[in-house]
Amino acid sequence: MTSPLLEVSRVSVHFGGVQALADVDLALPDGSVFGIAGPNGSGKTTLLNVISGVQRPARGHLRFDGVEYTNQASHRMPALGVARTFQNVRLVPSLSIAENVMVGLHHLTPEAGIWQTWALLPKARRSERRTRHRAHELLAELGIDHFAEQRPQELPYGFQRRVEIARALASEPRLLLLDEPTAGMTPPDVQIITDLLRKVAASRRMSMIVVEHNVPFLGELCSELAIMLAGRVLTQGTPAEVLADPRVVAAYLGKAEQDRSNRLARAT
Repeated sequence: MTSPLLEVSRVSVHFGGVQALADVDLALPDGSVFGIAGPNGSGKTTLLNVISGVQRPARGHLRFDGVEYTNQASHRMPALGVARTFQNVRLVPSLSIAENVMVGLHHLTPEAGIWQTWALLPKARRSERRTRHRAHELLAELGIDHFAEQRPQELPYGFQRRVEIARALASEPRLLLLDEPTAGMTPPDVQIITDLLRKVAASRRMSMIVVEHNVPFLGELCSELAIMLAGRVLTQGTPAEVLADPRVVAAYLGKAEQDRSNRLARAT
């Protein structure tokens, strides 16, 4: 049997007297798209923070491709093969869209040191051209290359989200972590993101963990889904299995969503 790409073993996190995560286990197969949903305060983002090195667990272990990385600093995660986006858009307003994506490529271009860049030596200029070209390729992949020289604040919100995804993809991750990538979007924009993420996952054969409140979005995108409640995994399985679980309806979706969830479960 093939070892999981990511293993989360009995991870717990405390904030003062509040237990944000309680003995969470997760095994992510290589090449899978995994969704995590749950009400506010259920521990979704805290789990993503632990996986991405932003938050250290009080106890538990993390392994990526068989290597322990429990206390790895977040800035070292791209080199390990893990990239992420955040709930709030974190683009640099003073940089162009292309330059924001180029930030994600910095650890892939070590040959252009600070003094070479400052002096604009030929080696540094060649490196900068390659990096900019790659940034344009990533923007084109997400359908926004025509915005490359604009500033983030000049773009609609949905397009800014795509820029963040392009920047995360720039580090060529094996695992992409997405924290509420469709938050605040209109239904047409949600569908665009769904189609783009599905295409990206298939073309790159990489794994994704997607945290969202939008359960129908996760049901359409993900091969497996987990529902969290009070810092624990309430249930986990295929979208059809999870959305048919009465505990999910009672604890998260609510009665108004029951018929909608049943329709999605039958469709998947």
